[in-house]
Amino acid sequence: MLEAKNIYFSLNGNNILNGVNLSLEKGKIFGLIGPNGAGKTTLLNVLSGFLSPTTGETIWNGQNILENSPHITFSKGIVRTWQEGRIFKNLTVMDNLLCMEKSPGENLLNYLFKYRKIKAYEQIRLRKAQEIIRHLNLESKENNLGKELSYGQQKLLSIGRMLMLNDLENGHKCILMDEPFTGVHEDMTNEISRIVKKIADHGNTVLMVEHNLEATFALADIVLVMNEGRIVKIARPKDIKDCDLTEIYEGL
Repeated sequence: MLEAKNIYFSLNGNNILNGVNLSLEKGKIFGLIGPNGAGKTTLLNVLSGFLSPTTGETIWNGQNILENSPHITFSKGIVRTWQEGRIFKNLTVMDNLLCMEKSPGENLLNYLFKYRKIKAYEQIRLRKAQEIIRHLNLESKENNLGKELSYGQQKLLSIGRMLMLNDLENGHKCILMDEPFTGVHEDMTNEISRIVKKIADHGNTVLMVEHNLEATFALADIVLVMNEGRIVKIARPKDIKDCDLTEIYEGL
């Protein structure tokens, strides 16, 4: 479970987060929505260690992780994806996937004395990457460089890189996604939704910031509505009324 307790964040004297409290259960998809400037992406950056809040606590599996740097937060199981689909543009699709986990063969002693074991492990990783490429419908692009993919395909590849992580199938991760549907075709939106649902079905926690309300409401178990730096409503999608959103988004 991921918990945020009384999170505040200020920048240049402006309060961006104003006492955020949330509790995210394992195995569920949480959609975080709200108008531009509500603090959604800032909250993801705080939870993933890219920003240090003014005050507050972030608890993951019973540990306070607020003071951790991004790579330590990542090592503890909190994974951040980005709106623009960050990948290695000059690596192939396959190499983008294979570089996601450190190979034990990178240790010279392991390579010299555990060669067969290392080769077997690398074959498992290769088969896993090939399976992910098939699921993402990128088989014809396996040897293409990342920069040769379309915007939507780069987003799919960034999600595929996440799927390469160990422990994902054991439900040990919290996935923080920033606008996974923005700028992609409807067919790709459906494909991303299917992948996100599968991630949650394994027992992982998913927190997804998204402006596509239709896709969010169709996918999320719980919707968190954010405005002026705080969570103002938490409800199942079917329990959120249009008038609630109109008031928040348009200030009516």
